[in-house]
Amino acid sequence: MRAPVFGQALRTFTRGGPLVLALTFATYSSIHVTVVALLPTFYVETELLGLARIAPMTAFVAAVNVAGNILGGIAVHRGIARWKLVIATFVLIGLSALLVYDERLIFEVRLVAAVFLSFIAGIIPACLFATVAVVAPTAALVGATTGLMMQGSQLGQLVGPVAMAKVVTWTGTWNTAPITLITAAVAGSLLMLVVRRIERRRISD
Repeated sequence: MRAPVFGQALRTFTRGGPLVLALTFATYSSIHVTVVALLPTFYVETELLGLARIAPMTAFVAAVNVAGNILGGIAVHRGIARWKLVIATFVLIGLSALLVYDERLIFEVRLVAAVFLSFIAGIIPACLFATVAVVAPTAALVGATTGLMMQGSQLGQLVGPVAMAKVVTWTGTWNTAPITLITAAVAGSLLMLVVRRIERRRISD
């Protein structure tokens, strides 16, 4: 029984579609988890706020991502192209990231930008999960493809916060924090174009 399972896992990993989809999910998770995880530190250092005030704000920023998931599902259900949704979302993420960490702006504006970033980012998982069945090597490997995509999520959660912390520490300012988020957004957009090409090829076959 082990051989077939190993063979299925190997086939899923070595086929382009599932791997690219997993890397795309990694860029999303690196953005969302980084913003939420480091937001308390950012506010403590720049606003001198206590954790009692920061905790509910951060929880709300994290929670609105669920609403974005629902919005993404509705958009996909209505027939809006998934690749367009994902790329448009990455663009909005990049723009809002510039506002979140701009220390020249008042706190309220930056907080609203963080809420918007988390909310709009939620569209991406809905689109990627809807793409799994299309890029999976076979119908029997949809589960394996989903599993690989979730491993991509874990990769992003590991790399994202570390990368931002390194950049902020090296430059000595939070104004440079968007560099990592925008880099991930650009990478995610390019990867989604590859996913689209794979998807079109699968459909034409």
